[in-house]
Amino acid sequence: MNIAVIGAGAIGMLCSYYLAPTHNVTLVTRSVEQSNKINQVGLTLYRSSHTYTLKKMNAIPIELFTPENIDLMIVTVKQHQLESLLPTLQLISQDTPLLFLQNGMGHLELLHHVSSSTIFAGIVKHGAIKVNSHTVEHRGIGDISIGRIQGKLDLHPLESATSDFFPIKIVNDISRRMVEKLVVNACINPLTTMLHVSNGELVSNVHYQKLVQAVYSELNKIPFIKENEISLDSVNKVCLQTSTNLSSMLMDIKFKRKTEIDSIVGFVLKKAKSQQIDTPYLQFLFDVVKGKETQIIEKS
Repeated sequence: MNIAVIGAGAIGMLCSYYLAPTHNVTLVTRSVEQSNKINQVGLTLYRSSHTYTLKKMNAIPIELFTPENIDLMIVTVKQHQLESLLPTLQLISQDTPLLFLQNGMGHLELLHHVSSSTIFAGIVKHGAIKVNSHTVEHRGIGDISIGRIQGKLDLHPLESATSDFFPIKIVNDISRRMVEKLVVNACINPLTTMLHVSNGELVSNVHYQKLVQAVYSELNKIPFIKENEISLDSVNKVCLQTSTNLSSMLMDIKFKRKTEIDSIVGFVLKKAKSQQIDTPYLQFLFDVVKGKETQIIEKS
């Protein structure tokens, strides 16, 4: 398949590295400098104290990218960056399938702006950190679950890229999985960011675990979450599996980047408000993280 990966952050570079051996991959970057660097030195991956480099990786800046002759476009930018990407997405033909790999569910509200008739969503359970413009560290091996939102294309050819380090699963219940990921992210990300702790401490510290339970209970007051019956064990299991990791939201604050609080907790708050459901814990966490963001912007 001819695959364009939009976004050269941690997930974009991770997907490009593992898909390139079996597919023709073009990595679309935000800057000319990053695409030049990748074209010059290749794409490097750190995993389990080993270093691997794909010498031949085709990268191109977004300003020079033309979405033609593409069998699949994988969008890996964060949700708050999607709106600026809409002009590019609107250039693609109706026949070009799109796969969105974002946290939260806010991006689904933007789908009516794109012309593609075939849209997929994916859940990424890998731990990855962008080391520099051409290097990604694969810190936690998980999987990617992909399901159809609309359209008819068969994505099973993507499974040819699956490996022990990069499993790909085509699933029929992607909507429920997205709700589960939303609940997990809404419990873990803002709490770890506010408390400045690793994921595992939300379970090992009895007082922090009480906060997780309070947020989880509040989330389950909202019908679209409650009806999917996501267990508290699902949240705690992720905390334990990634116990030494710092959440992506905490990392964003640490490196003075905009977080995904709007597309995770903000999305839930909008749903709650539209149904007149009181969510004080979630509102408090939202305001704390937004306050930290504001502090970063004012100092930068």
